[in-house]
Amino acid sequence: MKNHTMIQHWMLLTVAVFGIGALLLCVSNISADEPIAPLNGTVSFQNASASNDTLKVNAGSKTIRATQAMKIQGHPDSEITVIGTAGSGPAVPVANVIKRDGESLYRVRGAYDGGGGGGGSPDSWHANYNRGGGRIILEVNPGYPTNTIPPTTNGGTLRVTLTNVPSVSQNTPYTVSLSQISGNGAVAFPTNTVTFTGPGSRTVNLTGVTPGDVKIKGTCTSSHTGIADGEVDAIVGRSILEEVTFDVASGTRHDMYPDGIDTIYPTPHWLKGRTAPQSPICYERNSKMKATVKFSMVAGASGSVKVYGVSSGFRFLSKDATISSGTVTVSNWEANNAFPNTVDILDPLDVTWYTSFDGGQSWEMAGESSNQAYVILGTPATGAQPHPTDPTAGIFAKVKMYHTLVHVGCKNAKGQSTPNGTKDAIWKAFATPPQNPLTGGDFRRVDGVRLTYYANYKIGHVWTKGLLANGDGQCGAWTMLFLDMLKAHGISNTGNYILFKPKDNPSHGFFVKNWTIPAAGGINKNNAKYPFVNTQDTRNGWPLQNSYPWLYAQVTDPRTGIPGQGNANPASRFNNHQIAKLADGKYYDPSYGIIYNNFAAIKGAAIEGFHIPGALNEKDVNVDLNGDKNITDVVVPCWFIGNANADNLEESASNR
Repeated sequence: MKNHTMIQHWMLLTVAVFGIGALLLCVSNISADEPIAPLNGTVSFQNASASNDTLKVNAGSKTIRATQAMKIQGHPDSEITVIGTAGSGPAVPVANVIKRDGESLYRVRGAYDGGGGGGGSPDSWHANYNRGGGRIILEVNPGYPTNTIPPTTNGGTLRVTLTNVPSVSQNTPYTVSLSQISGNGAVAFPTNTVTFTGPGSRTVNLTGVTPGDVKIKGTCTSSHTGIADGEVDAIVGRSILEEVTFDVASGTRHDMYPDGIDTIYPTPHWLKGRTAPQSPICYERNSKMKATVKFSMVAGASGSVKVYGVSSGFRFLSKDATISSGTVTVSNWEANNAFPNTVDILDPLDVTWYTSFDGGQSWEMAGESSNQAYVILGTPATGAQPHPTDPTAGIFAKVKMYHTLVHVGCKNAKGQSTPNGTKDAIWKAFATPPQNPLTGGDFRRVDGVRLTYYANYKIGHVWTKGLLANGDGQCGAWTMLFLDMLKAHGISNTGNYILFKPKDNPSHGFFVKNWTIPAAGGINKNNAKYPFVNTQDTRNGWPLQNSYPWLYAQVTDPRTGIPGQGNANPASRFNNHQIAKLADGKYYDPSYGIIYNNFAAIKGAAIEGFHIPGALNEKDVNVDLNGDKNITDVVVPCWFIGNANADNLEESASNR
């Protein structure tokens, strides 16, 4: 929930300090030589004169200006209530609670923004002091500048705070009973009791039943005594926010897709009562959003209303609307500001929507929409090459704006305004965390799930879609995820997709570090480059889910290799590998979170050795190669293995 400044003709602000604790609303410095006075009574004053003196609370009352500070020294368990009332403009009270030299100092400052001395009615303020034991404090819609409860289930919230009480056991808790004690409206509590085992706060939902004024009371109904009741006033409103659909007034908005699903998120983007997450929205930078907003009204409401929306950094300025069949729909409602000229993420974008039935004299909160909003650098890039082996995959005509690739990209690149800055920031999502390099990267899906590289050695996902939907993928999927995240911001280049493989024996394979290859002792005397021999155990398939079974092995995997994304020991035997090459000429390997300055650097940093197919006669090597407990087999298929000098790598580039 966000704090939004609204024009109000009344405001109640409670500041409480008990024991050695303090609730800090807004801290400012008080100089040591400022006069202070002990608080021991009730005072009232108004801004009818230009007196600049400090209020002497124990002297009864004194008239001061609305902009003058009142400084009070009180008992640590005192409570100050400040009520401001304005005529033609808003009263904006600010209260500061400061600890200095072990004492609680209270500053209450009145401010008036209704015309100064030019005709605005004076503000009236009073400060009340209460000293005692435990207290119950009630707040409606904490964090919002309104006490309106929309007439719907869970339309508002009530914060119940119990203060200045000792801790007790769970067997004898403090029980606070909630009830409506007066008013011409009606409110319901899904739960009307709240329990505590000591000081603290609880939040309960409120349901608006009948429009009108209500007074809510909290009373400690358990055996504990000496706890003062709490009361708060509220209003049950006459309007309910039903749905919000976002569009674009200028610039460009892009549809987004749930991870791994080829159907866009539904509209309306925000819908009351939706059990699934609300739909995210995505705009290019400098775009300005607009909205279509629907409200429902209580039975019997008719005529016209004013509507208004407010969010941090945006306003949907006041508009007149007509009630029709119990609803109000406002279309093409432009925000007052455009999104920034940088990559951005608003997670969430909360908009509080208000209605006024008296021409804007007072406002009722109808509800709050909450959506994840993303601002991308530029128009998502297009590609031009079909998948080389899967004709059903189609052309890379446009990056699909899956939720995670937009979310992580905007989160990492927030504030960036150039392609290079955006690219570098996005890469940080893939880079291996330097504080714990043995665990691999920590790339998280938007729902918090950690994605992995070859957690299952048999994984078949080679596309962004499969990786996001299933959480695990091959190198091709990780490379496409990285490139898609760049393309979502309009960043692309030719030859950006690199496939590399053994050069001399392109149909064969290699081992990624760290396999153990002996320095000598290979039993294959027919090929000096590939002297070592392994025989696959294919009885249960090969590889297994996370291991390589052998019937005979001179080369072994100690399972302490280069960590990959979300996996300390990913698959490490391949026929080829896919990475990205960007416009800066560097090679980016998202699977491992590593950047190589040139292609030649890959072999020395990552390749342990190479293998080619072969066959041996067990009698020639005097070894049981196939595990049948004899050495009589004439032809046993094997792998001949050499170290990193046995072959080289070659690369081929394509456009993705």
